[in-house]
Amino acid sequence: MANVSKGWKIFSWACLLAGVYCLATLLLILIAGGEWDGFVSVNHPKKRFAVMLFGLAGWYLTRHGFRKSGKAWMGDVGKIVLFGISLAISFLAGEAALRAILARSQGDGSLHKLEEMREKGKKIQLQSFHPLAAIVRLSPNKRLAYELMPDLNMPFGGRRVKTNADGMRDDVNYPKEKAPGTVRILGIGDSGMFGWNMAQGDEYLSILRKNLQQRPGRYEVMNLAVPGYNTFQELEILRFRGLAYRPDIVVVGWCDNDFGAPFFLVRQKDFRGRDVSYLYHLLFNRKEFQRLIKPEVLKSSEIDPAYVDPVVVEYARVSGVKKAMEELKALSEQQDFKLLVYGPMGKDIREICDALGIAYADTWIEISETNLPPDYAVHFMHPGAGGHRMLGETLEKVLERKGWL
Repeated sequence: MANVSKGWKIFSWACLLAGVYCLATLLLILIAGGEWDGFVSVNHPKKRFAVMLFGLAGWYLTRHGFRKSGKAWMGDVGKIVLFGISLAISFLAGEAALRAILARSQGDGSLHKLEEMREKGKKIQLQSFHPLAAIVRLSPNKRLAYELMPDLNMPFGGRRVKTNADGMRDDVNYPKEKAPGTVRILGIGDSGMFGWNMAQGDEYLSILRKNLQQRPGRYEVMNLAVPGYNTFQELEILRFRGLAYRPDIVVVGWCDNDFGAPFFLVRQKDFRGRDVSYLYHLLFNRKEFQRLIKPEVLKSSEIDPAYVDPVVVEYARVSGVKKAMEELKALSEQQDFKLLVYGPMGKDIREICDALGIAYADTWIEISETNLPPDYAVHFMHPGAGGHRMLGETLEKVLERKGWL
């Protein structure tokens, strides 16, 4: 910057410092996925991006002063414009790719379309349907909406899935009549209890069964869990299929997503709108990104009564779960079985159980994650194999502690 006035030198360095500072703060926002709260609060990524561009462009243009020829100036401006166009094209390409990934990954939530394809003998393509579609069918009980297909023996997500004639994840068909002296335990839950991504026999109810078989006496453990079910459907599958087995103990596998609607009762998102940038929110506001991509619960008026009883939607959210738990508690007293809610429990579900006098075992309290390998994921909705083993062993201890075995 020879022969350049001191004022221009100061201006040039100020542009560079402003550009680098805004670039650094943008990286902090990017790492945090939103507003960064460190020794200073950092937000407003759009403004910082604009200042960064102008600052770095100002530094680039003024680093040699204004003694350049007109042709040299045009060359510099052309490089900056070309860089801006490349940046815009890259962002648009990233936006398009992200929308395509989001649209493809959510799958199709239409029971009507799923059943129509099955009736026509068409193979279910998991690229267009959620993987769950491969193992479920429409249920004759409209309050269930869907259920596991019976007599499955197929690879599923790199694991083998087997179901018995009643759609339980088991390769044994149990007689309805219970043999004298048998303690019959029945589990109702969603994908966690079902054993999503677990080999047959590695889910925690199977671990419980194997452990109990080492004890004196006779024990049977049945798994009626279905991925995507909420608490109301778990109650309904107990009524529809489980009560016929006269269980002594019913274990409700809890997960906080049970406050939501069942999988096939959500409106799939349309990612073609031009009024929002999903890539921008993924980079700089991940909390809002999660809200934007979350499927919406259908209204009762939007549900096809030919496939689903609209009353199912009424049992979503905290108020709906409380209503379902009230009915489950009453059913346990009418049918004389012991009831236990089991899983990683938050404040809302604990308060519901306390108010209704329902026994529960909160795995946050029962199982410490200290020194556990990360892949156990014992409190995650889909635990690893080690997590399932610990859940099964802990459930046995809880039942023993309560004197139910």
